[in-house]
Amino acid sequence: MLEKEDHLGGLLKTAANPPFKNDLREYLAWAVRTTCSTPNLDIRLLTEATPEIIKKENPDVLIVAIGSEPVIPAVPGCEKEKVVLAADVSMGTAKVGNRVVVAGAGLTGLETALHLAREGKNVTVIDMLSWEEIHGPYPAMNLIHLKTMLRGDQA
Repeated sequence: MLEKEDHLGGLLKTAANPPFKNDLREYLAWAVRTTCSTPNLDIRLLTEATPEIIKKENPDVLIVAIGSEPVIPAVPGCEKEKVVLAADVSMGTAKVGNRVVVAGAGLTGLETALHLAREGKNVTVIDMLSWEEIHGPYPAMNLIHLKTMLRGDQA
């Protein structure tokens, strides 16, 4: 297993970072612990999977698990300093003011809004799609719980 970062978990580490995601942090810790203790598994951190390394390993099969890239819409102004990614907010590497607009009401947007609201920020969430169009494919229980937390009905 080749991992270019200094840790396992990829984007799950980012997703698990907000304080209200303790269950996901526990799952991530378990997954990393289980992976690291698996017999016959060679884990190489800080090692990018280059063509040369792959050729040298001569694997029977190559499984590519490269994560994902954020979707940044072609909206005028997205390149400005005041526009930050949800992942950077989650990891605490982006600075935000007291008034925040979250563009995107999918799970990532709503979780980011919840995280910021719990920090005392004044948050507005916007989206081009209707609630039904955005949340149709997600499990109903996840959305019900998240909406309840956003209303402040539950800690």
